[in-house]
Amino acid sequence: MKRQRRDSDLEQVELIGIPHYSQGDADGLCVYYAMSMMLAALHPALGPTIHDAPRYSRQGSPVLQAVRRLYRSERLFKDKIADWFFNGMSTAEATRVLNELFQHHFRTDEMYFTRRPVRARRIRRLKHSRRRHLVDRMWTVQEVLVAIARQLPVIVTGGGLGLHAVLAIGYSARGRADRSLCFLDPALVRPDWWPCGTIFTDGAEAIMPNLDLFREYRPARVITEHGTCECQPWEEEYLDE
Repeated sequence: MKRQRRDSDLEQVELIGIPHYSQGDADGLCVYYAMSMMLAALHPALGPTIHDAPRYSRQGSPVLQAVRRLYRSERLFKDKIADWFFNGMSTAEATRVLNELFQHHFRTDEMYFTRRPVRARRIRRLKHSRRRHLVDRMWTVQEVLVAIARQLPVIVTGGGLGLHAVLAIGYSARGRADRSLCFLDPALVRPDWWPCGTIFTDGAEAIMPNLDLFREYRPARVITEHGTCECQPWEEEYLDE
């Protein structure tokens, strides 16, 4: 007889205090807004300036300042922003901008963010060398959930989301066969929950913060386990979990 699942079987983590930014009805800036939410979550001091207009080269949004440094020419800067408005920003561009922003801020060459496809299921029917090569360049769904458990949000795009991008801020799990992802969607006004199997289909990608960096600040988490719920602020000791 199949065992009935109880509330005590539930493991749930949700990051709190992250601002939810909304894109316009006609723009293609979902990746930009997911990236902006990521920035506000990991460096709250920059949050109040994220939507400042780029009036001068040294003022305005820190995201747009990073874009200026990458593209240098004012004409290229304006062309790139216009292209993103109509056609959207790629995850490769978003990863590049996020790394430039944090490298410039902290004066380091560290890679703060990495972009990879997310493996929705086991890779079979391939030679071992080819399978090992693919696995090394991909993340599993479990690795995405571990990042969230360690109080790091993750940008997710593609797969079941199509051409859309969201910021994953939580998950619930009753074993690996029953897992859901909580995310902030720039097109919605409140967090949404989808089954991981619906999101992480072929073509899904993630931009994940480096688990060894961001030691000074990460958003607080609400964690539910064994029928109890607790709010935990960021503590560096959690890196050892």
